[in-house]
Amino acid sequence: MSDIYELMIAVDLRDEISEQELAELSWHLGTGPQPERLSIVTEFPVVVVDDSGVPEIEDDPYPLLAGDGTAWRVGGVLCSALTRRADLPWKGWSLTSRQEIHPDEFEKVGELLCWLAARAHETHQLGDSAVGIGSLRFYEDEAPDALQVKSRAGQLADLKIGEEPPPSRRAPGGSAQKRQTTPRTPAWLAQQTFVVFADGGDLA
Repeated sequence: MSDIYELMIAVDLRDEISEQELAELSWHLGTGPQPERLSIVTEFPVVVVDDSGVPEIEDDPYPLLAGDGTAWRVGGVLCSALTRRADLPWKGWSLTSRQEIHPDEFEKVGELLCWLAARAHETHQLGDSAVGIGSLRFYEDEAPDALQVKSRAGQLADLKIGEEPPPSRRAPGGSAQKRQTTPRTPAWLAQQTFVVFADGGDLA
């Protein structure tokens, strides 16, 4: 069984990104080389075994949204693009990405999504400290679920979500209203809105 998800990101960014950050973002999208210093997602720990058979942790950075070409499970094509909004009503950048991701990548991708949400244009703000940033779909599901980034102190940037949907999605009587899922779908994914919790602070 393959736990593969389609990640769709469509976000407009304010014109507040440095040249260093643009270079790093381009690397994550697969459109530029890896910078010497990383400031968006800074750690990529991986366990390796040395010549003596002793496991140790090394840092092995890799671009998070660089998939391109034919998708393996979700159908269609994987791609990423970043375009300057020079002649539009407000300046900044527009980013779109369609990727296949595995749950093992959720934490690092979540860190990048929180960074994007903190720089998203106000049109993406949904209230209650939430920022709409795209969608997430298990590869066997027909319809995607909304993906939001929300600020909550004490929570790490992570694509794992709470066990219950917010009050607006509760059924009458206070019980949680969850969409039907197949046994292949992890229980923590059984809701219609995925929330990435940022590590405190204001996303606006």
